[in-house]
Order: sequence, then structure tokens, then C-alpha cells
Amino acid sequence: MYIRVCCFIASVVLWALPAAAQTYKSDHHPAAAAFAAKNYDQALYAYNQLAFSVYPAVDPAIEMQLGLCYLEKGDFEKASQFFDRAFFSTQQNDIKNTAVLNKCKALLGQNNYPLALSELYSLNFDSLNQAQAASFYLFKAICLYEMEQFEAAEIAFLALINDSSTIQQLFSQPKAFYRPNSTTALIMSAVIPGSGQFYAKEYREGINSMVINGVFVYYWLRILNIYGGIDAFLAVLPWLQRYYVGGFNKASVLAYDKMLANRKAKLAEILAEIDRQTP
Repeated sequence: MYIRVCCFIASVVLWALPAAAQTYKSDHHPAAAAFAAKNYDQALYAYNQLAFSVYPAVDPAIEMQLGLCYLEKGDFEKASQFFDRAFFSTQQNDIKNTAVLNKCKALLGQNNYPLALSELYSLNFDSLNQAQAASFYLFKAICLYEMEQFEAAEIAFLALINDSSTIQQLFSQPKAFYRPNSTTALIMSAVIPGSGQFYAKEYREGINSMVINGVFVYYWLRILNIYGGIDAFLAVLPWLQRYYVGGFNKASVLAYDKMLANRKAKLAEILAEIDRQTP
């Protein structure tokens, strides 16, 4: 009798689980509610329960939601894995396209622009709906921009908006994407210590380098006058390596970081303009 009751309960549970899994798309389901409330750990727990309830089958929508949870948590590698599972578990083009685009978003989070671009090129553009096509152009433009293919990036950005004047103005001076130049900063500081930092608009660092190297030259001249050339050279060699050589190398690094910061700021302007023109 006990065995029969257990079997009956088990059969009811196994029948009810798939049925319960179909209700998760409702906004009132705990998984959807937790995701909407940005409680992604709770949402992961609930969606994992749903995934288990339909096992060994794979529900692409559940896999997609699991991927989105990890995406929001910043775990881009796991997010990509679940988007792949969603892609391979369905024959519906719309879901496949969404999975690829979400995976591209995760790859952008990892700064893996070449792989993100290859994923985009794997899509059949004719099968994309309007929203998916917009995401395609946006992700493509960002990838090309970060890969320093600025002309191609401009074309992709312009495909997203009607009023192109602001975007065209931001791309009107291609050389601005490479300024300040790290090599120029290095040479300038090698000739006049601190000037490379000033070129990179790091004025505090420039003053610091000029003062330190000025003191270094003053003591070198004094030692040279008292003890002679060899003693002066040996005395200042450690300072030469640390402050002079270190100074122009630091100028190069500061200029490179400033160039990247300028690119990020310009990209933020571009995205803000696109957002302004997007309904």
C-alpha cells in the first residue's frame, strides 16, 4: 500500500512539474518577479528549478533567462554558455537570433570584440526583426570601433539613426582617435623631462617630473665639478634609470591611457546621440 501511494505521488509530481514550468513566463511567477526586481541570485535559483523540472528536455526560453541572469551579474562566460544552450535547443530563428545577440552582448562585456563580430556575421540578416537588426548594427559598430576600424564603425552607427550630422561630426577628424600619441609623449619627455606629461594633459605628473629631473641635473653638475666625470656618472646612474628613463616611459603610458579614455568618452557621446534619436 505504501509503495502504491509513493508511486502515485511521484506520478502526480512528474506530471505537474512540466505543467508548472510552462507558467514561468507569467510576470507573477517567482522567477520572473525576482528577475524584474533585479534579485538575480533568487531568479537563478528559481529558473534552475524550472530547468530541472523539464529535464532531460531543454527549454530554450529558460536557458535564455538563465543566461540573462548571469549577464546581469557580470558573469559573462557563464552567460555565453547558456545562450549557446538556448541556441542549440531550438529550431526557431527568432530565438536563435536572440541567443546570438545576447551572446554578443556577453562577449562585449569580456572585451572580446573579434569573437563578438564573428558571431554577428554568423547571423542571417534577412531573418532578423527590426529590434534585432538594430542590435546587430549597434553591436557591430561597437566591435568595429573598439577594433580601431573607425570608418566602418561610423557606417554601422549611421545605419541606426536618421539625423547623421552629430555622428559625422564626431568622426570628422580621424586623427583625434589616436591622440595623445604615446610615442610622441615618450620622445617629448626624453628630450625635455615632463613635457610628454604636459602633452598628455597630466600637468601634475609633468611638474613632478620636471622638478625631480631638475634636482637630478643640479646634483649631477655639482658632483661633476667636484669629483669629475666618472664619479658623477656612477653617482647619478641609479637616478638616471629611475627618474629620467622611468619618466619618459610613464609619459608614454599616461598618453596611451588618455587616448583610450578619450575614445571611451567619444563612444559615450555617440551612444548618447543614438539613444536620443531612438524612440
